[in-house]
Amino acid sequence: MSNFLLRNTVNYLNNVDFYNSSISIISSSVLTNGGLLDGDSLYLSNTTLTSVGTTVQNVKQYANDSSTLNLEKTNIINTFVGASKSFIKLDHSTLMNVVQNISSSTAQVIYSNLQNAVADLYGSTFTITNSVNDLVNSKIYNSQITLENSNLSAVNTVIQNSVQNIYSSGVNLKNTVISGSTITAQSTVINANNVTILSSTQSLIGSTAYVSNSKFSQVVLKSSNSNLYTSNSNIGIINSNIVNSLMQIINSQSSVVDSTISSTNIYLSNSVLNAQGSSIINCNQNIQSSTVYLTNSQLSSSGSGVANITGTNLYLSGSSITGVTQNIRNSMVSLTNTQISSSNVNMVGSTLSASGSTITNSNQNIQGSTIYLSNSQINGGNVVFSSTKLYVTGSTISGVTQTVSGGSFISLSSSTISSSTVSISDSTLNATGSTITSTTQNIQGSTLYISGSTTVSNSKQTLTNTNAYISNSKLLNVVTIISGSKIYLSGSTLQAYNSQITNSQQYITNSNVYLTSSSISGSTINAQGSTINIVSSTISNSNQFVSGSVLNATGSTISNSQQNISSSQIYLMNSNINGDTIGVSNSQLHSQGTTISGSTQTISGSDVYLSSTTVYNSRLTLINSTLNALGLSLHVPYLSLYIPYSYFP
Repeated sequence: MSNFLLRNTVNYLNNVDFYNSSISIISSSVLTNGGLLDGDSLYLSNTTLTSVGTTVQNVKQYANDSSTLNLEKTNIINTFVGASKSFIKLDHSTLMNVVQNISSSTAQVIYSNLQNAVADLYGSTFTITNSVNDLVNSKIYNSQITLENSNLSAVNTVIQNSVQNIYSSGVNLKNTVISGSTITAQSTVINANNVTILSSTQSLIGSTAYVSNSKFSQVVLKSSNSNLYTSNSNIGIINSNIVNSLMQIINSQSSVVDSTISSTNIYLSNSVLNAQGSSIINCNQNIQSSTVYLTNSQLSSSGSGVANITGTNLYLSGSSITGVTQNIRNSMVSLTNTQISSSNVNMVGSTLSASGSTITNSNQNIQGSTIYLSNSQINGGNVVFSSTKLYVTGSTISGVTQTVSGGSFISLSSSTISSSTVSISDSTLNATGSTITSTTQNIQGSTLYISGSTTVSNSKQTLTNTNAYISNSKLLNVVTIISGSKIYLSGSTLQAYNSQITNSQQYITNSNVYLTSSSISGSTINAQGSTINIVSSTISNSNQFVSGSVLNATGSTISNSQQNISSSQIYLMNSNINGDTIGVSNSQLHSQGTTISGSTQTISGSDVYLSSTTVYNSRLTLINSTLNALGLSLHVPYLSLYIPYSYFP
């Protein structure tokens, strides 16, 4: 073993070999060309060492006190390199199985190859250009790394409080921890496996990152024109900005806080995404078999954003969706205090629950789904329900065109529908304690239940081949067109004008009915314990069964109909009765200014009051009754009277 000490000298070594030597060079300048340094140590202090074509192996090498190492075409093998307050440059060199401990220094690697190297950097600057770097078990603290046109592989490495600038390079990270650092990658491909990044900032520009089995926490991610692929990882980003990028998240958990994602394609599969206080703008989203939470966040688009959601649980709270087309299949959606506007919602086989939310000017096409609306609002837009169950509680639907078909079921409870058009076919509508106003309803082949003090007002209803059950409710100032239907009215009030009832059956119990300028034809009316007011209306070819009720007809025409009236009060004012068969028993009949022609009337046990009434071409039979006539005109040639046991006062 030899010892060499060089101090304050200038040395040129050409093809000199050292074996097991201890070399100390202080305040000197040394140039080596070729040669071999094998074994023991090399110590530099305030020295410049330039090595060309030299091989260094099995050596402990130290550079301290403002030393400079220029290594060109040099091979360093199985060596420890320590540097403090120094400068190291590798040019076209190879480091193999080298341990580097560099503090407060600057290192440059150009066109070189680091294989299985340990790089411990402390407060240093490390620049790598056109090189290949394979780092293992390394530690990088408070340092700056610049990578350009190079490949960097780091395994079992710790990077802390450092700055990394990566350009047009490839980076492979495995079993690595990065904390408190800033990473900028441009035109770069990054592969991260089992990597943890904590409280750091990442900037991706035109780059691609593949992240697997990793964890990001409190990471600021700035991405533009980049691709981020994540699998089996836990990603937490804050205060981030992602633009014109692609995000693919598979089997992962992702948290996005106070961030903006815009003009980006998002693909989520078997994952969890939790967004808080964030904005997702003009993005296309494909979400499968995942769970998504949006809290105090915004999802918006100027018209191009599409969200495809399949087999997913989606929770929105205090958030908004604007201008986004949502295609939802076999999923569950929960909206709490959320606003959806100017969006298209297509839903199949899914469940939607909305509480305290508003849907405005949006088109909804919902099939085979279940919808729950609580204390919510739907304003404007077209809504199509097919084979769907809709439960509405304490909510408002306004200015909506709504089409319901395919065996759907709609339940309205303490809710309001206004200024809307509702078309229902082959479905069921159940309204309890609700209000329907200024609305057009077209109901066909369906079942309608209205109860619990529900009010329908200033509306138009068209019922075809429908069963309607109305109890304890009010239908006020409505236009009703009923055909081939059955109407059951109980404990309710119906005010209809300009209405038409054809080939239908009406069952009226303990109710008040007001018909104005309306027509009833080919129908059956059963009234019990009710008041029926008919004004300027027409009843033809119909059957009326009135019991314990009051019937008022003013300025109306009843023709070719059959009427059976018992225990009731009948008032005919300025009306016409033509070709009817009328049976009155135990009732009071008041007629004034009325014309009865071509009719058969059988009155028993009743009181009849005729004033200014004309009867002709009719048959009038009074049994055990009282007839009071004032200004009665009887056309005898055409009148048949049969009056047993009756009384003429």
